[in-house]
Amino acid sequence: MGDEPLCDAIVEVIVGTDTARAVWPLVLDTLDRAHPAVIVLNDDTAHTGKSDSLTVGKAVPYGTYNWFFPLGTIAVATARWGSQTRLQLSRGAVAWVNNADVVALAPGTPPPGGIVESVRLVPGPRSLVLRVPLPTHVPFKVEEEEKNLTLRLYGVASDVNWMQYGGTDPYVTRMSYAQPAADEVTLTLALAGPVWGYRTRWSGRDLLLEIRRPPVIDPRRPLAGRTIVIDPGHPPVGAHGPSGLWEPVATLAVAQQAKALLERAGATVLLTRTDSNPVDLFPRTRFAEEHDADVLVSIHANALPDGVNPFTNNGTSVYYFHPRSAALARALDRALVVELGVRDLGMGRGDYALVRNPWFPSALTEGMFMMIPEQEAMLASPEGRLRYARGVARGIEEFLRGMAR
Repeated sequence: MGDEPLCDAIVEVIVGTDTARAVWPLVLDTLDRAHPAVIVLNDDTAHTGKSDSLTVGKAVPYGTYNWFFPLGTIAVATARWGSQTRLQLSRGAVAWVNNADVVALAPGTPPPGGIVESVRLVPGPRSLVLRVPLPTHVPFKVEEEEKNLTLRLYGVASDVNWMQYGGTDPYVTRMSYAQPAADEVTLTLALAGPVWGYRTRWSGRDLLLEIRRPPVIDPRRPLAGRTIVIDPGHPPVGAHGPSGLWEPVATLAVAQQAKALLERAGATVLLTRTDSNPVDLFPRTRFAEEHDADVLVSIHANALPDGVNPFTNNGTSVYYFHPRSAALARALDRALVVELGVRDLGMGRGDYALVRNPWFPSALTEGMFMMIPEQEAMLASPEGRLRYARGVARGIEEFLRGMAR
């Protein structure tokens, strides 16, 4: 499961082992640097319920997602290439975004920038909020390590006289700020435990970074009291097996079995869909966030693009996006390989919409291949579906047990 396809035509030239791609027709514009074009990012599907109101930024045109700019972010546009606009975030950083998300502001609008002053951390029972007063809605990025969160602000300079902790919260061991470049500021929180989740939002001109506290897990019963959201992958679309089994039918059956197993172990389990009606991507992750899920797992059955032999490239694989979800992906992969007995294709970092929400650890499983007759038959059988479900349930349980330790 990925994101909506691009609408541009792509010209591809292959010479030997080298491949070059370009959008056709090719349109390349450089903008007047003496009079920078100041723009605001405005996702054109915002507030429809189908979009997360984020504009994705790529390091190269049409590349993988690297930044997630919220609605209202102000930046300077310096070039256009096809349906992509280049934003100059700072002197040393650029990001490419879709033209459709770019709205020009009035000529003479000053470029975003200014001073970052003192910040405050406010602890709460379930999360902590870092409040950062800013001159305007400047571009930013949240960078994650195992026990660190760093907020990188572009186009600003630091005048942080103090960082108020708001008490001696046990989850935060230290806060620090730095000026790695003349127009970039970083604010770092060192944590006593693992990063579990976070989210950002604007409150006036203040940027709020909300950091989720890890749940208290009983290592003897790691699923007890946990909220798990299971996403039966698709529809819309979905793969078909050789005899006609449709992926959404199989994934819903597996999800229902996994729900029963997890509930038996003490978890509260919610499914993102319970029938065959199509559900878009964003409403699925929004559903998990609204229910404060501790973990999200999306269940799929794999296929391969044309030209790839499925008989030599099949097996179990699991994908994640945020670093903290790697342990979940590893636990799921190990459990599924044991239960299903198919080749281990391993875990991987994948740019999938269902694993990009930062509020909880999440992973996407591709337990078996719809295109392989034997694996399709297993997915069609009650025993095969139960084995897939046991792998999902056991993987989640082992991940939580590891986090308890």
